Amino acid sequence: MTSITDPRLERFREAYFKMAKVAHYRPQAPDDGWGNIQLTSAELANAERLAHEATEYAIRFLLEENTCEFHLGCSDFSTNKAFCWTIEAARQLALNGSVARVLTKMQRGQALHFEHTRRGPRWWTTDGAEVPERIAEVVIANPSIASVDTALWRDLHPQTWRFVGFK
Repeated sequence: MTSITDPRLERFREAYFKMAKVAHYRPQAPDDGWGNIQLTSAELANAERLAHEATEYAIRFLLEENTCEFHLGCSDFSTNKAFCWTIEAARQLALNGSVARVLTKMQRGQALHFEHTRRGPRWWTTDGAEVPERIAEVVIANPSIASVDTALWRDLHPQTWRFVGFK
């Protein structure tokens, strides 16, 4: 569970303030469904309203980040190549950051655990933090990570993985 003091919240709020100031973009503000903000000049200038939007945005963004699921919508034909490249760049940023966080935890002594549940594979670190399957697959492919047990069934992952050192 994410704490209200999660430092990512403040970073996401700062990002919102920057989008509002530099790009005049406020995704948490009411709009007409086409990206046009529906606020009066007085509402746009209201610092308290902007702070509330930034907080709501940060909470929503953090929830999306914690589940690794972001709603993006669809591109149109004229922008679909740029849309594709942008999404792939974002995936690489997310993947590399998430993999690095798990590897850092493992370097500090935590293990990566696996179990097969009714809902499918489940991965988590010793501190209980869930790890998305895609991230876990990249982590266990790292040569510094090794399994410390064997799987009970063929074609299943071992249940525990640990950092064994740089190779």
